[in-house]
Amino acid sequence: MKTKKHKRVFQWWWVVVPAVFVVALVAYGMVRRSTQQFTNSSYQVYEDSRYGFTVEYPRNWEVAKDTHVFENGDVVAFQIKGPTQKRYTEFIDGARFIVSKPFTIDTDLEIWMKGYFDDQAKFSKLTLAKYPFEAVEDCSQFGCMQYVFTTINGETYGVVLFAQGTSKEKAAYENALLYMLKSLTFTKDY
Repeated sequence: MKTKKHKRVFQWWWVVVPAVFVVALVAYGMVRRSTQQFTNSSYQVYEDSRYGFTVEYPRNWEVAKDTHVFENGDVVAFQIKGPTQKRYTEFIDGARFIVSKPFTIDTDLEIWMKGYFDDQAKFSKLTLAKYPFEAVEDCSQFGCMQYVFTTINGETYGVVLFAQGTSKEKAAYENALLYMLKSLTFTKDY
């Protein structure tokens, strides 16, 4: 009898140990892949000495200087196109981080924003790094766009944030946009 019981225990371990090993290996791979997506090595630094800012952006995103989102002009756009984005159409699938040319306003930033955007827009405040931002979500035209503005030494900078795609893609895009916004540094803030 001892040998039959001993054989059953031996057979049970023979299945469990490899299964635990495989599960641990898969979990390690998933954790490693997710941390690799958002490490500093997957980002590079863009520096604009003319307009006085730097930002880190994902290496696989393209840099475009021909966008026209802001009324006063765009400095640069960082973008990635999603799988359903069609050429020569409105940008609806992917992500964008667009920095405006700095401009001056003659009033408080919060007051300017509430006068500039539609009454349906949602306003909020946030501080990232050392910069206070006024944020707005505007859904009045081509889908919802998020804007953030800050004033540095009398010049107002705007950033538009856009992310759209499948749930998984959109979440990855939003994480990248947040990382970029946190990395935004103004070099003229002496």
